[in-house]
Amino acid sequence: MKKFIKDYIKIISTTLIGLVFVLASFYLMINYNHSEEIKKQVYISYNDSRYQEGQEILRKINDNLVKFQNNSNKSNAKVLMYNSILNCYNVLQSEGTFFTLKPEKSYSSYEIYELGENFQSKLINSCYVLNLSYLKTEDLPNEFKDVAPFVTSYVDSINANVQDSLAEIENNSSYFYTTNITSATIRNYLNSDYSTIANAYIDFANIILNLSENINSVGEGV
Repeated sequence: MKKFIKDYIKIISTTLIGLVFVLASFYLMINYNHSEEIKKQVYISYNDSRYQEGQEILRKINDNLVKFQNNSNKSNAKVLMYNSILNCYNVLQSEGTFFTLKPEKSYSSYEIYELGENFQSKLINSCYVLNLSYLKTEDLPNEFKDVAPFVTSYVDSINANVQDSLAEIENNSSYFYTTNITSATIRNYLNSDYSTIANAYIDFANIILNLSENINSVGEGV
Protein backbone atom coordinates (compact mmCIF):
# COMPACT_ATOMS: atom_id res chain seq x y z
CA MET A 1 0.00 0.00 0.00
CA LYS A 2 2.83 2.38 0.88
CA LYS A 3 4.51 1.62 -2.45
CA PHE A 4 1.27 2.37 -4.27
CA ILE A 5 0.88 5.69 -2.50
CA LYS A 6 4.52 6.64 -3.21
CA ASP A 7 4.14 5.72 -6.88
CA TYR A 8 0.88 7.67 -7.06
CA ILE A 9 2.47 10.76 -5.49
CA LYS A 10 5.42 10.46 -7.86
CA ILE A 11 3.09 10.33 -10.86
CA ILE A 12 1.17 13.38 -9.62
CA SER A 13 4.41 15.29 -8.98
CA THR A 14 5.77 14.43 -12.41
CA THR A 15 2.49 15.47 -14.01
CA LEU A 16 2.48 18.78 -12.16
CA ILE A 17 6.09 19.48 -13.15
CA GLY A 18 5.23 18.70 -16.75
CA LEU A 19 2.17 20.96 -16.61
CA VAL A 20 4.20 23.82 -15.15
CA PHE A 21 6.80 23.37 -17.91
CA VAL A 22 4.09 23.42 -20.60
CA LEU A 23 2.48 26.53 -19.15
CA ALA A 24 5.84 28.28 -18.78
CA SER A 25 6.76 27.41 -22.37
CA PHE A 26 3.39 28.66 -23.61
CA TYR A 27 3.77 31.90 -21.65
CA LEU A 28 7.25 32.50 -23.06
CA MET A 29 6.04 31.74 -26.58
CA ILE A 30 3.11 34.18 -26.53
CA ASN A 31 5.22 36.90 -24.94
CA TYR A 32 7.89 36.41 -27.57
CA ASN A 33 5.26 36.66 -30.29
CA HIS A 34 3.88 39.79 -28.66
CA SER A 35 7.33 41.34 -28.35
CA GLU A 36 7.84 40.75 -32.05
CA GLU A 37 4.43 42.25 -32.76
CA ILE A 38 5.09 45.51 -30.95
CA LYS A 39 8.44 45.82 -32.74
CA LYS A 40 6.58 46.38 -35.99
CA GLN A 41 7.18 49.93 -37.07
CA VAL A 42 5.29 52.94 -38.33
CA TYR A 43 6.58 54.41 -41.57
CA ILE A 44 7.05 58.17 -41.75
CA SER A 45 7.25 59.68 -45.19
CA TYR A 46 9.28 62.72 -46.09
CA ASN A 47 6.06 64.01 -47.63
CA ASP A 48 4.29 63.89 -44.27
CA SER A 49 2.59 67.29 -44.23
CA ARG A 50 3.25 67.68 -40.49
CA TYR A 51 6.98 67.28 -40.96
CA GLN A 52 7.02 69.86 -43.73
CA GLU A 53 4.80 72.20 -41.73
CA GLY A 54 7.11 71.88 -38.72
CA GLN A 55 10.14 72.94 -40.73
CA GLU A 56 8.23 75.93 -42.09
CA ILE A 57 7.16 77.00 -38.58
CA LEU A 58 10.78 76.90 -37.38
CA ARG A 59 11.81 79.05 -40.34
CA LYS A 60 9.14 81.65 -39.52
CA ILE A 61 10.14 81.73 -35.85
CA ASN A 62 13.74 82.36 -36.83
CA ASP A 63 12.67 85.16 -39.20
CA ASN A 64 10.69 86.81 -36.41
CA LEU A 65 13.63 86.56 -34.01
CA VAL A 66 15.90 88.23 -36.56
CA LYS A 67 13.26 90.89 -37.17
CA PHE A 68 13.11 91.65 -33.46
CA GLN A 69 16.90 91.93 -33.25
CA ASN A 70 16.74 94.63 -35.89
CA ASN A 71 13.90 96.44 -34.12
CA SER A 72 14.91 99.56 -32.20
CA ASN A 73 11.71 99.53 -30.13
CA LYS A 74 12.56 96.99 -27.42
CA SER A 75 10.84 97.21 -24.05
CA ASN A 76 12.05 95.15 -21.10
CA ALA A 77 9.02 92.90 -21.40
CA LYS A 78 9.72 92.30 -25.08
CA VAL A 79 13.38 91.49 -24.46
CA LEU A 80 12.42 89.01 -21.76
CA MET A 81 9.96 87.33 -24.11
CA TYR A 82 12.50 87.36 -26.93
CA ASN A 83 15.03 85.50 -24.77
CA SER A 84 12.36 82.99 -23.77
CA ILE A 85 11.36 82.41 -27.38
CA LEU A 86 14.99 82.04 -28.44
CA ASN A 87 15.56 79.39 -25.78
CA CYS A 88 12.41 77.54 -26.85
CA TYR A 89 13.43 77.79 -30.49
CA ASN A 90 16.69 76.04 -29.64
CA VAL A 91 14.79 73.40 -27.66
CA LEU A 92 12.49 72.72 -30.62
CA GLN A 93 15.57 71.89 -32.70
CA SER A 94 17.33 69.82 -30.04
CA GLU A 95 18.04 66.15 -30.59
CA GLY A 96 15.12 63.78 -30.18
CA THR A 97 12.28 66.15 -31.06
CA PHE A 98 9.80 65.72 -33.89
CA PHE A 99 11.60 68.41 -35.86
CA THR A 100 14.83 66.36 -35.95
CA LEU A 101 13.22 63.14 -37.23
CA LYS A 102 14.86 61.60 -40.25
CA PRO A 103 12.20 61.29 -42.95
CA GLU A 104 11.64 58.18 -45.04
CA LYS A 105 12.18 56.00 -41.98
CA SER A 106 10.15 53.58 -39.88
CA TYR A 107 9.81 54.02 -36.13
CA SER A 108 9.05 51.42 -33.49
CA SER A 109 6.53 51.84 -30.69
CA TYR A 110 9.44 52.47 -28.31
CA GLU A 111 10.79 55.27 -30.52
CA ILE A 112 7.37 56.89 -30.79
CA TYR A 113 6.96 56.59 -27.01
CA GLU A 114 10.37 58.25 -26.61
CA LEU A 115 9.20 61.03 -28.95
CA GLY A 116 6.31 61.67 -26.57
CA GLU A 117 8.58 61.60 -23.53
CA ASN A 118 10.88 64.12 -25.22
CA PHE A 119 7.89 66.37 -25.82
CA GLN A 120 7.27 66.45 -22.07
CA SER A 121 10.89 66.73 -20.97
CA LYS A 122 12.05 69.18 -23.62
CA LEU A 123 9.08 71.26 -24.79
CA ILE A 124 7.09 71.27 -21.56
CA ASN A 125 9.86 71.27 -18.95
CA SER A 126 12.85 72.84 -20.73
CA CYS A 127 10.85 75.33 -22.78
CA TYR A 128 7.53 76.12 -21.16
CA VAL A 129 8.24 75.63 -17.45
CA LEU A 130 11.69 77.22 -17.48
CA ASN A 131 10.99 80.03 -19.92
CA LEU A 132 7.27 80.74 -20.27
CA SER A 133 5.60 79.78 -16.99
CA TYR A 134 5.87 83.43 -15.90
CA LEU A 135 2.88 83.99 -18.20
CA LYS A 136 0.79 82.64 -15.32
CA THR A 137 1.88 85.37 -12.91
CA GLU A 138 -0.47 88.16 -11.89
CA ASP A 139 2.07 90.93 -12.53
CA LEU A 140 2.42 90.00 -16.19
CA PRO A 141 3.32 92.96 -18.45
CA ASN A 142 0.37 94.48 -20.32
CA GLU A 143 1.83 93.44 -23.67
CA PHE A 144 1.11 89.78 -23.00
CA LYS A 145 -2.01 89.78 -20.84
CA ASP A 146 -4.24 88.98 -23.81
CA VAL A 147 -2.16 86.09 -25.13
CA ALA A 148 -1.11 84.58 -21.79
CA PRO A 149 -4.37 82.74 -20.94
CA PHE A 150 -4.43 81.20 -24.42
CA VAL A 151 -0.85 79.95 -24.06
CA THR A 152 -1.23 78.40 -20.62
CA SER A 153 -4.56 76.67 -21.30
CA TYR A 154 -3.51 75.42 -24.72
CA VAL A 155 -0.22 74.01 -23.41
CA ASP A 156 -2.10 72.13 -20.69
CA SER A 157 -4.48 70.66 -23.27
CA ILE A 158 -1.71 69.60 -25.65
CA ASN A 159 0.31 68.01 -22.85
CA ALA A 160 -2.75 66.08 -21.65
CA ASN A 161 -3.20 64.60 -25.13
CA VAL A 162 0.42 63.47 -25.21
CA GLN A 163 0.08 61.93 -21.76
CA ASP A 164 -2.95 59.95 -22.93
CA SER A 165 -1.01 58.67 -25.94
CA LEU A 166 1.92 57.58 -23.78
CA ALA A 167 -0.47 55.69 -21.52
CA GLU A 168 -2.08 54.04 -24.55
CA ILE A 169 1.30 52.93 -25.93
CA GLU A 170 2.12 51.41 -22.55
CA ASN A 171 -1.24 49.64 -22.55
CA ASN A 172 -0.64 48.28 -26.05
CA SER A 173 2.42 46.50 -24.70
CA SER A 174 0.40 44.68 -22.03
CA TYR A 175 -1.69 42.33 -24.17
CA PHE A 176 -1.32 38.80 -22.80
CA TYR A 177 -2.06 37.06 -26.08
CA THR A 178 -1.65 38.60 -29.51
CA THR A 179 -4.32 37.63 -32.02
CA ASN A 180 -4.94 39.03 -35.47
CA ILE A 181 -7.46 41.39 -33.91
CA THR A 182 -5.13 42.69 -31.18
CA SER A 183 -2.33 42.96 -33.72
CA ALA A 184 -4.46 45.21 -35.91
CA THR A 185 -5.52 47.15 -32.81
CA ILE A 186 -1.89 47.76 -31.83
CA ARG A 187 -1.10 49.04 -35.34
CA ASN A 188 -4.10 51.34 -35.43
CA TYR A 189 -3.47 52.73 -31.96
CA LEU A 190 0.22 53.28 -32.65
CA ASN A 191 -0.52 55.21 -35.82
CA SER A 192 -3.06 57.27 -33.92
CA ASP A 193 -0.66 57.91 -31.04
CA TYR A 194 2.10 58.96 -33.43
CA SER A 195 -0.30 61.42 -35.04
CA THR A 196 -1.32 62.82 -31.66
CA ILE A 197 2.30 63.32 -30.58
CA ALA A 198 3.35 64.77 -33.95
CA ASN A 199 0.40 67.18 -33.88
CA ALA A 200 1.32 68.18 -30.33
CA TYR A 201 4.78 69.24 -31.51
CA ILE A 202 3.22 71.26 -34.34
CA ASP A 203 0.67 72.89 -32.02
CA PHE A 204 3.34 73.77 -29.47
CA ALA A 205 5.61 75.22 -32.17
CA ASN A 206 2.70 77.33 -33.38
CA ILE A 207 2.38 78.76 -29.87
CA ILE A 208 6.03 79.81 -30.00
CA LEU A 209 5.46 81.22 -33.49
CA ASN A 210 2.49 83.23 -32.21
CA LEU A 211 4.62 84.67 -29.41
CA SER A 212 7.41 85.54 -31.84
CA GLU A 213 4.91 87.45 -33.96
CA ASN A 214 3.54 89.08 -30.83
CA ILE A 215 6.82 90.68 -29.79
CA ASN A 216 7.04 92.37 -33.17
CA SER A 217 3.50 93.73 -33.09
CA VAL A 218 2.58 94.76 -29.52
CA GLY A 219 2.99 98.30 -28.21
CA GLU A 220 5.93 99.71 -26.34
CA GLY A 221 4.78 98.39 -22.95
CA VAL A 222 6.99 98.93 -19.94
